[in-house]
This record gives sequence, C-alpha cells and structure tokens, in this order.
Amino acid sequence: MNLLGIYLEDGSETVIKNLTKKSWFPFVPIEVNEKGLPDYFQMKSFSDKTAFLYNSNEDENPKITINCLVGKNGAGKSALLDLLYRLINNLSYLLLGQYGYEINYAYGFQASLYFSVPNKTDCDVYCYYSNNTDDKIFKNNESCTDILTSYSISKIKNFIKKLFYTIVVNYSNYSFNQNDYLFNSNFSTKQSKFCSRKFINGKWLTSLFNKNDGYTTPLVITPYRSSSGVIDVEKEDHLAKNRIIAALLLFQNTLNNQDEYDSFIQGYKPEKLTYRLNGYYTNINQKLGNFIKRIPCLKKNYKTLSKTNIDKIKSLMITAWKEVLTERKIWTEELTVSKSERALNYLCYKTLKILSWYELYSNKLPAKLSENDYIKEFKNIINKILDTPIDHITIKIFQILNYLRTSLYDKTYTLDISKIMPYENIQTIDNYLVVLPPPFYSIDIVLTKKAGEKTLISRRSSGEKQFLYSLSYVLYHLSNLNSKNSNPKYKHILIFFDEVELYLHPDWQRLFISKLLYVIKKCCFINIKTINIVIATHSPFLLSDIPLSNVLALENGKAIKKNDMKESFCANYYDLLSNQFFLDCSIGERSRQIISRLFEIAKKGNCNLTIEDKAFLNSNSQIVDYIADPFILKSLQSLGINNVKV
Repeated sequence: MNLLGIYLEDGSETVIKNLTKKSWFPFVPIEVNEKGLPDYFQMKSFSDKTAFLYNSNEDENPKITINCLVGKNGAGKSALLDLLYRLINNLSYLLLGQYGYEINYAYGFQASLYFSVPNKTDCDVYCYYSNNTDDKIFKNNESCTDILTSYSISKIKNFIKKLFYTIVVNYSNYSFNQNDYLFNSNFSTKQSKFCSRKFINGKWLTSLFNKNDGYTTPLVITPYRSSSGVIDVEKEDHLAKNRIIAALLLFQNTLNNQDEYDSFIQGYKPEKLTYRLNGYYTNINQKLGNFIKRIPCLKKNYKTLSKTNIDKIKSLMITAWKEVLTERKIWTEELTVSKSERALNYLCYKTLKILSWYELYSNKLPAKLSENDYIKEFKNIINKILDTPIDHITIKIFQILNYLRTSLYDKTYTLDISKIMPYENIQTIDNYLVVLPPPFYSIDIVLTKKAGEKTLISRRSSGEKQFLYSLSYVLYHLSNLNSKNSNPKYKHILIFFDEVELYLHPDWQRLFISKLLYVIKKCCFINIKTINIVIATHSPFLLSDIPLSNVLALENGKAIKKNDMKESFCANYYDLLSNQFFLDCSIGERSRQIISRLFEIAKKGNCNLTIEDKAFLNSNSQIVDYIADPFILKSLQSLGINNVKV
C-alpha cells in the first residue's frame, strides 16, 4: 500500500488553514498533468524503488515503505495531516456510517485522497473524493463511475479489507483538542458554500480514540484523549507498561540463543516483574450502566437502569461465569474470597463491555428474555468467548482465567521473569499479555544491564518512555490487526508518527527508524502484507534515513517541487537543516544578532562610533572569549574587534 497524495480543491479557512487551494500534495514523485491535477498514468505505473532500503527480504511480509513530511513551523504540516485524517474518517463514514457505526462526518472542505493497493499482478489506484457527504470512490480512472453505488454492507466490509487501516501516533499535548476545530467567524467568513458553520467542529474525532468497534472503523488515533484533547496519563502509563513488558517477553523468548541483552529495550534484559493491587476496577456500576444501554435485549427488558437493576444483571452474569468456570474446572472452592470477587467483578465488567460493542457476541442474545433464561444465554456467550482463540477483544478475559488458574500472584509482589515466560515460541504480543497480572494490578519490570546495573521501566527518563510508548502502541495495534480473528482482516497498514522526536535526544532520533524496522520484523506480522509509515518531523537525524523521493516538504502551505531540493538520504545534518528544514542560519538567533552587530561596529572604525555602539561594545567586551566558530572569531579579529577602543 502506498499513500500517493492529496489534492485540495477548496475549503473553509477554519479547516484548511494556510494550505493553498487547488494544490497537489504528493507523498511520492508524481507530478500534475496539463490540467493541474495528479497524473493517473504516473500513479498506475508508480513503483517504489526505495523498498530495498527498509526490507531485507523481498519475499517477506510485511513490505515496509517510509515517507517524511517536513517544513518549518506554520508551513502547513499539521493542517495537511488534519486534512488527511478528515479524509480517512470521511471514507470510513461513507463506507460504514449509514449502517449504524458511530462515525461522525468532517465537513468544510473539498479534497481527494489518492492511494494504491497491491493486487495479484500490480496495483489498483483509488481516488476518494470528499465534498460534504457528496462523496465518491473511483478505481484506476477518475472518470469512471463511483464503485460504491451498488454495494451492500457485506460487499462494503469485503471492500474495506482490500483497503488499509490507519494508526496515528501523536503525543503532543496541544493536538486534537475539539475546541480548536470549531468554526471561527473572526478568522473565516467564506464558508457558506461548504456547509453551515455549526457543522464545522471536532466531533469527528470522538470515535477515533479507541477501538471498541473491533477495528471496523479503519482509523485509530493514539494515545486516547478526552474531548478537550487531554491524555489520561495514568491510564496511558498503565496500558503502556503492559505493552512494553509483553514486548520484552516476546523478544526474550525469540532470541534463538542470541545475546539475551538484544531485547526490545536494547542493552537490557528483563529480570523481575513487580506488581501491586490498584483498585482501578472496584467501582464498575456506572460503567456497567453505560454498557447495558448499548445491548438491545437488556435495554428493552430493563428500561430504567436503577442500581437495583444493574446489580441484578451483574448478579446474573456472575452466576453464569461461576457455572461455566466450575464446569471447565477453573473455579474451585479453594479460591480466596478477595481473589474470586476481584476476578468475577472484572469478568462481568468485561463481558458486558464486549456485548455492548461487538455484534459477533451480542447478536446471539434473543430480542426478549425472561430473567430465568438470562443465565443460560450468558453461559452460551461466555462459552463462545472461551472457545474462540485469544484476540484483542477477549484477551483480558483470558488474563483473568490465567490469574484464577495460578497462584503466582497470590502471595509475593515480585516474580522472576522465568516463572511467567510461556514455554512455546509464541509470535504475538497477546499471548504474553495473558500471563501478566490482570488489570486490577499495577505492574513494573526490573531491567538489568550486562554490568549488573538495575532499573525499572517507571524510572526511565521521559524521553526513553516516549520512545518505548510510541513503539509499543504500534506493536499492540499491529499484533491485533495481524490476529487470525481480526475482522475485518486488513492486509495493508498506514502508520503516522506526528512529531515523533518529542522528548528524544538526537541520538535516539537517529536510531528511531532502525529500531522501528527491527521490532516490526521481529514480531513476524505475517498476515499483514504492506506497511506504509509516514513521519512528520523537524529532525534531520530522522530525515537522513529517508530518500528525497519519499519526502514531502512544505513551505507557506504549498508542496515544494523535488527538483528544487537536494537528496536527503545519507545527507549530513547541516545540509538537511539548510535544505529540507529551511534553516537560514547555522547559529542561534541571539548569537547571530550579537555577531552581526559587532561586524557592523567593526566596519565603522573608532572614529564613527555612536554612544550606542560604545555601550554595546562595553557590554560585550569579553565576547571573543566565548566564540566557538573559528571562522567567525578570525573574521572579527581581522576587523580589529578586540582592538576597537570604547
């Protein structure tokens, strides 16, 4: 799969901001034709000649391509990415919104998204045109008929599988605040031809922060945020640690006699797991009420969700679980009261959550039931869950079952990693998540260096956490999408890293792409055919791993033609800063101001100095002792700057 580009026809200034209208923004080297539109013949014949840079084996899945989006602050990067997310969201709405999926349309622009997807012989080129719900999809020729005009929901779901799934990773505290997407009458007045101003808002973001729809909507934005764009740091930290620890176990179990310190966190090996009860899921009645509202059968039979009714449904579900666990010889009377209560409460919570979001399970409930039949129907659903292989939907239920089967987490709060390591050479993160303590525990892991130094993940620097959290999020979603039980079964993935260099030391930025490729290949996502990675960055240390053909550079809301730029792959950092990042000066602005003024004064000579010149020289009399650049220093000395009399 390749993201080819976006053609922006028009749009409200609130939406497109400083992007230039009637402009082509290509992510690959495809030019416009004589009409100023992207050339379809170039798209159809496009072949990524840089694939060898990121794939060591031509026959190995997934095939990876990497693109970069660069430009100064205010050049239009964020506006273009927002437009791209709007387009993918609207494509999802077009495909699924009319069938009851909770997707909100993003209004206020006219634009086309171009992408190619491999077929059996070459590739198909798609154009998705979005224009305030008057949307169309064309295949291989923009002049042909909209291909969705006669599609049923089953055909649409099959069509979605042929397209791509999008993962967005953005940890910026200032991104995705819905209030920033509201129509601003002080900023824009020319929007009546697009839609009513009340439709221009950020509501389209609401359904994109989690995957309770089972990955049907082909876009997720991570990490999860509230409507005001706030990241729940505590929850994010808890989930990220689970993902990182599972990745550490995966890498440790697949080293094949290689260096045990060649881990997910290079230079360290996992040694001990630490855990403690956190009480996170003890008060679940409010959440249960929200789930029950979404389950047609329960909503119909319990029209008022009083505490009494919620407790009744909860009691019926817990009874069903106890009977199933007893029949499967997982439940025993030897379980402590506290352990069994924690487990059953969470199983009830998670099962109702699954029923509220996944038709695969909820459609098994009859339209109307008596209370006496609920336990039987709940048991049928529970058995269906347990008889289905582990996937991202049911993984925490299997985690609880493992918790009930083992006494590992009953007495001590520290465990050697070897005691929880699965014996099989398992290739997915999910199977390692299962052996970890359940969600009502907070966990950490002790890491050891070769020299014997020990540390905890929680004690790593903010930059290291950022690095690990970003990678673990991608691995988690890729693992879910790679699952044999994933539905739809996406074969092509598009990943966006926006401002990935946040908190990272330059050397970590330099390592990022190499590390990303390493962990993706290590996880063996054999069911995914292609991954197209797009990195929006200000870092020359990242860009030096990307060839110019894969770089989209913006300036003043326009794409810069590639023949006006220099090659970026393996380029030195100064050239990249000067060319791709449009850096006009190689020193800090404050030092530039001081040096420029000194040059001006030196050229005047002693006789022509003003009072202000003398005062400036006096306050900077020791400047030559601090200048690092030998050329600047010699130039000032040759002009007699250290001999100028004050």
